[in-house]
Amino acid sequence: MFYTRRFEGEPAVADDESSAVEWFSVDSLPEMLPNMARSVEAYLRFKTTGKFQMI
Repeated sequence: MFYTRRFEGEPAVADDESSAVEWFSVDSLPEMLPNMARSVEAYLRFKTTGKFQMI
């Protein structure tokens, strides 16, 4: 999971670790593991409050 403000070109798999690369908006994320979902929720709280939280 990565956050970016700007990107040029098309995302593409460039290693043996990944099987697919896609861009998603925060309001239409695919199903994910619980720890990844908590990371997204923590980031959204940070954007709202400005306070960093360990998860």
